[in-house]
Amino acid sequence: MFVPHFPKDLSVENEAYSTYLMNYFSNNIAFDDADLDAFGFSSILYRAKVVAKSDGVLSGLEEVTFLLNKTASITVESVFKDGDSFAKGDILMHFDVSLSGFSFKFERNILNLLSRLCGVATLVAEYTKVLNRFENKVSLLATRKLLLGPLDKKAFIVGGGLSHRLTQSQALMIKKYHKNLYGADAIFDILYAKDLSSFEFVEYEIHSVDEAYDFLQRIKAKPLAVPLGVMFDNFDSLVLRDLLADLAVNDLLNCDFVEASGGITKNNLKDYDMPHLDFVSVGSITKDSQAIDLSFDLERR
Repeated sequence: MFVPHFPKDLSVENEAYSTYLMNYFSNNIAFDDADLDAFGFSSILYRAKVVAKSDGVLSGLEEVTFLLNKTASITVESVFKDGDSFAKGDILMHFDVSLSGFSFKFERNILNLLSRLCGVATLVAEYTKVLNRFENKVSLLATRKLLLGPLDKKAFIVGGGLSHRLTQSQALMIKKYHKNLYGADAIFDILYAKDLSSFEFVEYEIHSVDEAYDFLQRIKAKPLAVPLGVMFDNFDSLVLRDLLADLAVNDLLNCDFVEASGGITKNNLKDYDMPHLDFVSVGSITKDSQAIDLSFDLERR
């Protein structure tokens, strides 16, 4: 089975990721907040703490550590690591600052970033906890419904999910609108005529039982030269279960992974515990996740 997961690209060690992170942070601190410099407190040393006001899963520690070091030469310390669970009242990180080197414009943007990433990671962890109880191995894939682009993807994998493709150039996805524009026959002509070697994989969306048989019969007759995923979009779980079983019996699951998406929630997730299904994806996780409440405290050293 091919696993569409690229965690090494979502690290501050990766130049493209760290550049995106720095640009995001710089754009959000473009307008200075009022701070205490005007009151003559800039030379006093303080201990800054980020405190959890609710339970959750930590994500964003690597990013905040990188940002504060690069922008203000601040060293962040924590007994936690990304992916750890925390409880209300826990100190997630701390660092020493003087107000001459730390502006409150940093404080709000750090909290906003951490709150968002912890919220995504926490919700992903709730889904993966359910998936880990399945009889069949089914994992959770991220979608492109992202508010913070690769930062959301990073939080998603910190929570226990898998990244899926990170850019459109990384993998080719044949979606419903492509087929509506060009037609299935033209899509196949393109797939077989095009050099696909630059893509990590190709994924084809399927929207009906008839389309599933038609596509997979064509693929069986003439396989693609790169890993192929098939995504069943907005299928009822009972219909999908029967369809996958019949495709397997007829030796038509000639693909490298099978994904289900559309209409999947925590309430019906257990219905997707079925043979021949490798992944589920849930766009609402990154689209609608609730930020974790955090506070920023300062104490004089």
